[in-house]
Amino acid sequence: FQSCSNLTSFTLGTGVVAIGSNAFSSCGSLTGIVIPVGVVSLGDAAFSGCRKLYTATLGTGLTNLGNNLFFGCTNLTAVVVPDGVLAIGASTFQSCSSLGSVLLRNSLLSIGSNAFFGCASLTNIVLPGSVVSLGDFAFSGCRKLRSATLGNSLPALGDFLFNGCSNLVAVSIPVSVSRIGIGAFQSCTNLATIQIPESVESIGSNAFFSCSGLTYVAIP
Repeated sequence: FQSCSNLTSFTLGTGVVAIGSNAFSSCGSLTGIVIPVGVVSLGDAAFSGCRKLYTATLGTGLTNLGNNLFFGCTNLTAVVVPDGVLAIGASTFQSCSSLGSVLLRNSLLSIGSNAFFGCASLTNIVLPGSVVSLGDFAFSGCRKLRSATLGNSLPALGDFLFNGCSNLVAVSIPVSVSRIGIGAFQSCTNLATIQIPESVESIGSNAFFSCSGLTYVAIP
């Protein structure tokens, strides 16, 4: 159904277990989707470029969200990642500029690079303690992001993780983290204080570059 520009809705039967890559990409009139519980796989870019997509209800049968799944769905406002999903792929929600609310469940293990890149309406993110991998640029360019709660199983903060999150004022680095990546907090101009835990062994170049509001840094 790629580029079916007049498609406004669809209904999936109970026998459908997978939706392939690019299946509904660039369906510019599609406004809402409901993925039933029987579907276990959503292919890469399955709904990318659906610019009028406002709602996406994801079924509990899913185990992962493919790369670029909702890339460029600029009107998507909220998403609940269901319990059972283990991985969010690379660029899954990239450039979803209206996405203001994301709920992540405790089954989640990994978030890919650029997963929420450019989600300019996102104000808060809470990562469950189950997350052990957080890709580079995952929240880069989330200009309205004010707080980020990171789970206590993360071994590292990826490169440019919060780059350009100019409204980020609070973030607690968990004691599980041993590495802070290159440019991880670059241009977080409202970040005022940062506490580096004793577990951190390396801090990448430009990690706090252009953090013009930073007044206090605690390094053990």
